[in-house]
Amino acid sequence: MLAPPQPVEHRERTKLFDQKKLAVTGETIAEAKLKRANTPGGASMCAAATGEGREVDCSGARMDGQRAKKIIVPAKTKKLSYENNHLDSLHPQWFEGLPELKALNIKNNFIQKLNPHLFKNNRNLEEIDLSQNQILKLDKSAVFKKNRNVKTLKLNNNRIVEMKMKILTALPNLEHFEIQHNRLNRINGKMLKVATELKHFDASFNNIASISTQAFRSSKKDETVNLQNNLISQLNKQVFSGLVGCKFLNLSYNKIANLHKDTFRPMVSLIKLDLSHNKISDIANGQFKKLPSLKDINLSDNQITYLPPSTFDGSSALEFVYLKHNLIKSFEPELFKNAINLKIFMADSNEINEFDGSILDGKTNLKTVSLSKNDLTHVNNLFDNQATGLQNVYLQENQIDSIDDSFLVAQNGVKNIEVQDNMLSEDELDFVQTVIDRDDLENIDLNNNNFADPAFDRRWARGDFGRLQNYITNYEAAVAAENTL
Repeated sequence: MLAPPQPVEHRERTKLFDQKKLAVTGETIAEAKLKRANTPGGASMCAAATGEGREVDCSGARMDGQRAKKIIVPAKTKKLSYENNHLDSLHPQWFEGLPELKALNIKNNFIQKLNPHLFKNNRNLEEIDLSQNQILKLDKSAVFKKNRNVKTLKLNNNRIVEMKMKILTALPNLEHFEIQHNRLNRINGKMLKVATELKHFDASFNNIASISTQAFRSSKKDETVNLQNNLISQLNKQVFSGLVGCKFLNLSYNKIANLHKDTFRPMVSLIKLDLSHNKISDIANGQFKKLPSLKDINLSDNQITYLPPSTFDGSSALEFVYLKHNLIKSFEPELFKNAINLKIFMADSNEINEFDGSILDGKTNLKTVSLSKNDLTHVNNLFDNQATGLQNVYLQENQIDSIDDSFLVAQNGVKNIEVQDNMLSEDELDFVQTVIDRDDLENIDLNNNNFADPAFDRRWARGDFGRLQNYITNYEAAVAAENTL
């Protein structure tokens, strides 16, 4: 005769007793179940570590939902990983008995939807990694409602096309948010409204075409914003007004054509700005004015034809300027007058046909200047006596047929000089004799020029400088002999 079923009240008391027993016994029962659960041959799918920072690692166990639901995770677990499995769904019951859980990793599975009650009992959660799944949208505003302590949320590499505004408003302590490599098409005004503690925001590699002017209004502590590889074509002048603490902003690989002169003005803490690979043609007078912390700016691969003289006024911290692959023909002499700390200047692959050396006057920290693949025909003394720390000069692939004798006369630390693929003749090598005895010089590339003697046409390394000097001396002697006839 079958025993009558237990009353509901008795079953609840039994369940509560079992939970207490697991806590009192230090998870010995749970750990035993963890090892036995669906483990062929007695080998455990999950590795359990005891101690203050208790972890349970079920990564790479080839678990599907049927096997996962048999896993009994110890109640005092703080870190749990289901990374690299075959899970296509998650159930609230798997996590409801884990009140101390702080870090949850479900990276690289096949999750498509999130149950709105999934983490309702995990109020101590601080890190959630749901990256590399197949989540299509986050339209359940309650999914993180009970997780106010979450500081790190990773949703990158999913298929998210929609995210409700209230998803993140439940996370006031969020500091690190990744949603790159998804299919978002815009950043609305309330998405980050409550995330006043946000320090890192990455929405790169999406389909974002517009950003609300309110999007970053509350993000005063945000230090890193990555929006590269999207479809952004315009930036409102107030779109970054709240990013007063932002240090790194990446807008590369978008479709930005125009910049308002005040777009970046509030970003007084900005250190690195990447606007490369856009369609920018016009730079406003004072475009990057009053950015006292700016050290690194990349404007390469745009359609810029001209930079006004006050473009970088007030940017005294500027050290790295990249202007490669534009349509610039010349530079205003006062362009870098306030950039006294300039170290690297690269303007390769433009249409530069003249370069006034005064543009680099007073740059005592200058290390590298690259003007390759332009239309230069003559090089005068580009550097004054203060640029004594210069190490690298790249002038290859121009049409240079003459170089001033005093070129690099004060640059005792120069290491690499590249003038290959130009129109130089033996008569224009006086600058080589000026530097050839320098202790730090490593290479002079003269390959593929217009030398009558093909022996000059090569890359000369330090060990061959003596031979190069002999060639030049012999050439000069031959010329002198001819002149005496």
